[in-house]
Amino acid sequence: MLRLEDDWGACSLKKAGKKKAKSSSVKTTYGNLSYIDEACNSESEAILSVHGICGGYDQAYQICSPYVGKYRIIAPSRFGYPGRLKGLIMYSSGVPKYPATENPEKKTKYAGPPAAFCNDFAMWLVSPLFKPLMGMDKKALTLILPMKERKAGIIFDGEVSNTVMSNYPVEYNLSKIEVPVLIIHSKDDKLAKFEKVEPWISAIKDCTFVPLENGGHMMDGNEDFVNEAVCKFIDENK
Repeated sequence: MLRLEDDWGACSLKKAGKKKAKSSSVKTTYGNLSYIDEACNSESEAILSVHGICGGYDQAYQICSPYVGKYRIIAPSRFGYPGRLKGLIMYSSGVPKYPATENPEKKTKYAGPPAAFCNDFAMWLVSPLFKPLMGMDKKALTLILPMKERKAGIIFDGEVSNTVMSNYPVEYNLSKIEVPVLIIHSKDDKLAKFEKVEPWISAIKDCTFVPLENGGHMMDGNEDFVNEAVCKFIDENK
């Protein structure tokens, strides 16, 4: 199994699949978990797709739409199991501060959209600013609505997931990753800064780096190039 980690539904909307997959739910000790598990056959290599903030199993599935029918797609609402993976694919991903040798004394209390903005009207209202502030087309709104069903997860990310990585980077030291890693990142990404990712490339033991000259956080205009890089990485690490 390979894991595809996405920071905020990267991969262009222009080629997003229109096919709808059936979701399932399972009860866990943390509550109900919704997911999509779809394979073309029992021998398919699996991709565990982990969505970013404002996501869900629907977004996780959508960013893997170019690979539906070729690989098994496992798209859960929340996070996967890195210890069981053959490889890690990072799309426009946020990373800890480099080098991750010590934790900062000053702690971040919240790192995410304010709770007041976690509703459909607020997001629609600020969507014209997506491009100048975040480098994303306002069509990205279709990836994050409805907010009501995602609000609890967004606030959890802001209070826990994102802040833990900021406050305790030593625990997220990417140089300790043992599996092959593929990083695909645009130089003009305004949300997950390219310059924060770049130092990690030589620090990760087995890293394939695919820098994109443009395309922003959604990697627009690079769909074919990205798909080719992902398929090649999966084939090389089966």
